[in-house]
Amino acid sequence: MSFFDKILKGLGFEGDELPKEKKEKPQKQEKEKKVNNAFNLQELNTKKEKKVVEISPQNQQGVQSAIDFLKAGNSIKIDLSAFSENDIFRAMDFVWGACYCLGANIKKLSDTTFLLSY
Repeated sequence: MSFFDKILKGLGFEGDELPKEKKEKPQKQEKEKKVNNAFNLQELNTKKEKKVVEISPQNQQGVQSAIDFLKAGNSIKIDLSAFSENDIFRAMDFVWGACYCLGANIKKLSDTTFLLSY
């Protein structure tokens, strides 16, 4: 018995087991089943109705609420006309980052109005 065999035996592996290739495949399939059962992504996508929500936030917190609607699967028409020019840039930096993370698209409708969608 070699040194390596002694280490394997100490860890609970015996020489009579199946080769590693055959062992890894069932474990990988079981792991995929667990992930699919945990999230059940197909059901989530079929139950949601997509709609356009028009939002005119008055502050940065209103912009965060708009992103929450976007995360829920809705398209957002956001009007930032109540913001100053500097605040519009700040809010749009936040919106661009959120859309990048969510994989959403942004379309400029006017200087202060934007459409956020998937």
